[in-house]
Amino acid sequence: MIFFYEILFSIQVKVDNVTSKGFTILPTAECSKKLNRLGMLFKKLEDRSAVIVENIGEDRISSEPIRKIKKTTGFTFLLYLDDLELLGKIAPYKRNSPFPPYSGRARKLYFDNLNFNIVDDSFVIQDNRNLLSSGNTVNDSDLGSVTLNKFSYTETDVNVPLPTLTFREINPVGESIRPYAEHPFPDPARKTVQLDLKNGAYQLTRGINQEVMYADSSLVGSNALGIVQIFKDENVDYGTKIEYEISFSTT
Repeated sequence: MIFFYEILFSIQVKVDNVTSKGFTILPTAECSKKLNRLGMLFKKLEDRSAVIVENIGEDRISSEPIRKIKKTTGFTFLLYLDDLELLGKIAPYKRNSPFPPYSGRARKLYFDNLNFNIVDDSFVIQDNRNLLSSGNTVNDSDLGSVTLNKFSYTETDVNVPLPTLTFREINPVGESIRPYAEHPFPDPARKTVQLDLKNGAYQLTRGINQEVMYADSSLVGSNALGIVQIFKDENVDYGTKIEYEISFSTT
């Protein structure tokens, strides 16, 4: 039996449609352990970062992964800006959050390959490119937040009637079969609820307002520009290499 190594997916960063070396993408510590358990490797290539699958077989065509993904799995990476000159050139992100500040919160860009919370790589294809941003280039809609795993949330909307006031719908991103969680305020007069979340991204919903929040206390102080999550499930095609792209604009 022979070992073969194949790229499962890669992530490339561009500025004005030109590959940029001013960024670095690295897996989180938790992601590195997950890759190791699945027999996968992370490697920085010349113009992108890639996740590589270790296959085994008599030849490359018939080889199979040593371990296969058996359920929806999120691989989390941090996007760092190395070229500080770009900070003053790429478009600024000033989206006002509909949610009040909560403890430990830090604003970060957030990207994933989901479509209505379901793994769907065809959804990210725009102009024959696998774009992870919400538009052709990164924009205000790609802003999310990082927060502590345990934190206090205090509602500031004075227009919500107290008898019906709840912090509604905290949905784990990438886990569409899990029902939305509703968190009533134990003390309506203070409008505060204590949350304790596992590591991962969550969709916060309050009325028509939504925002992605990534809970991980270890990342709150990180100087990363953003978080990238690539989800794969048991239906992953190991024979198809997906090249994801994050595209910034200076105009």
